Amino acid sequence: MKRITRIALLSAMVVFTATSRGNNAKLPLIPYPQKVEQLKAEKVSFKTLVILADEDHSTNLSGAIAQLNRFVPALQISTNAPQKGYITVSLLKETSIPKEGYKLNIEGNKASITYSDNGGCFYAFQTLMQLMEKKGKAYTLPQVAIEDSPNFMFRGFMHDVGRNFQTIEDLKRQLDIFALYKLNVFHWHLTDHPGWRIECKAYPILNDPTYQRKGRDQGTFYTYDQIRDLIAYAKERNILVIPEIDVPGHSAYFKTAFGFTMASPQGIEVLEKCFKEFFSEIPASDCPYIHLGSDEVHIDNPKEFMAKMEDLVYQSGRKAVVWNPGLKASPATINQIWKDAAFTSEDKQNDVNLSSPLFDSSIGYVNGYDPLILVNRIILNKACGKVKGDSLALGGILCCWPDVKVADKKNIFRHNPVWPATLAFAERYWHGGELPFVKNPNLLELSNIEMRNNLEDFEKRMDVHKTGILASEPFPWTANSTIQWNVSIPFKSKEEHTAKSTTKALASLPDSLRWVSYSGGTIDMEALKRAYKVEGKDSLVAYAYAYIYSDKSKTVDCWIGFETPARSNRQYAGIPQQGSWDANGGDVWINGSRLTPPVWSKPGQYRILRPTWAQPEEEMPYEDEEFYWSRKPTKVHLQKGKNVVLIKVPKSYQAQRWSFTFAPLNMDGLRFTTKEN
Repeated sequence: MKRITRIALLSAMVVFTATSRGNNAKLPLIPYPQKVEQLKAEKVSFKTLVILADEDHSTNLSGAIAQLNRFVPALQISTNAPQKGYITVSLLKETSIPKEGYKLNIEGNKASITYSDNGGCFYAFQTLMQLMEKKGKAYTLPQVAIEDSPNFMFRGFMHDVGRNFQTIEDLKRQLDIFALYKLNVFHWHLTDHPGWRIECKAYPILNDPTYQRKGRDQGTFYTYDQIRDLIAYAKERNILVIPEIDVPGHSAYFKTAFGFTMASPQGIEVLEKCFKEFFSEIPASDCPYIHLGSDEVHIDNPKEFMAKMEDLVYQSGRKAVVWNPGLKASPATINQIWKDAAFTSEDKQNDVNLSSPLFDSSIGYVNGYDPLILVNRIILNKACGKVKGDSLALGGILCCWPDVKVADKKNIFRHNPVWPATLAFAERYWHGGELPFVKNPNLLELSNIEMRNNLEDFEKRMDVHKTGILASEPFPWTANSTIQWNVSIPFKSKEEHTAKSTTKALASLPDSLRWVSYSGGTIDMEALKRAYKVEGKDSLVAYAYAYIYSDKSKTVDCWIGFETPARSNRQYAGIPQQGSWDANGGDVWINGSRLTPPVWSKPGQYRILRPTWAQPEEEMPYEDEEFYWSRKPTKVHLQKGKNVVLIKVPKSYQAQRWSFTFAPLNMDGLRFTTKEN
């Protein structure tokens, strides 16, 4: 008889804050399982979790226990089960369960996990941990039967450490969270214009700070020991690391160091030695994929160069990945699709190679979008354009490219919606499935009830995570799908009629204005302009208004903003002048009175109306007041009953990221509507 070991997990903190969970509401799980059945209405109360595992299962537990130690830091482990107040978890193997799939049954004081591989066992524990709820000194679990497996086999996140270096310790903390939400790929962009971040024994000059971009983490790189350590750490959490050595573009440091380019004969010789050194240090068993980059570059010998690089990868027993659009690769190489909207019918220009396996990164970069819009885009995205993955549609990778210098690396997460987007991405690429048709994911039509219900359901679940297990993490997002607006079709600013108060402004605007209704805390005016085929590249204006009904007189914190700059570029109209809301002329009125703008620390600064890639301005880090979500919220007083908010949204230059945001951070007791009733 096989030896039974009892691992007692004594919990001593809140995994999720106490939250009202109605019997008919979905469990607050992300990603949501494929099938959930409630067995009994009563919840199981316990103080100790006892895992029963024989020798066949015990090797699968190290990652799960590490996660419990991370997210339940007061955890104690005992080999002795207490007399009472515990729940047991037994582990069973079943080969018929899909890869990374599992069954989780909780009934009475007994739970069971059935799985076929390490990933399935690990993910069952992530679900179990998300289900725990603190009640006094004990914890509760719902009595449920869950059957779950992913619809897409690759679900990843990419960090660009070539431009902004991050420590191994920071990356490990992030891997824990990726694993909690069942992401299984970490795409590690290790080289870019500022520097080569991999130890290089053959050419130490690549690690010499002299040849790296000044002020961009000069001299920092990962030793091979650190790379092996991170790969092992990720593997314990069912995460595959895909290193990217970007060739032959994105390599200014290379020419600075050697005096020739990567695509030259000398450059190819250097790269061959570098790749072979990497392959000798990092075995294919631990690192079976290598990303070659290959985008945003023009060279004289693309076919020869790519054949050489791919051959190096395949000879080492690995698979190659490249960006698409980019230099053309062989059919066996995985294409990572990065152009926005690559799988929508509106995009006729992109040549997506559907005959090769692919990763989908087309939904939008974390650094490029307004946080409220990006979460909606991801949830409404049909992954790879398919209901379920297959041998070509492998899955997706969410990318973060903060090209602009980040002095404090915590600002990568404060200035970019890394965690909100990650949770939305985890939901979409695990669950897959058919979705309601959406004309433009940047514009939420009020008439699309199914779409709005999907968003509202996800928001309720994500709110639980934001205030619970991720409460200590930067989380620039707030629930906003129930916010409703009347928005005018943009018109030439010379036709504008301005008034002094909200009521008069609405009455005095031209009768010829056409009004349309949309929902969301941020409205993308550029998308609306395209949708209604409005002519004109600048000198446009639009208005938006909404009725806000409040249960009582109160002051609420609101996010209010206009142009949102991409964190990959410094091109925008800059911080407004003192006394202004928007450097382009935007304004806000509440109940007939102009809302007082913030007091700006650096009024009028950072106005740069041209792209800044590879320019000195790229070395000016963004500051908190440049984003509505990282500066202090605006205090807005609402009277009991009806309130009216009016927003003026001008477009003053062609490349303006034209939008507006008005989002209360707490919607309790508030109701937005487009109608006065």
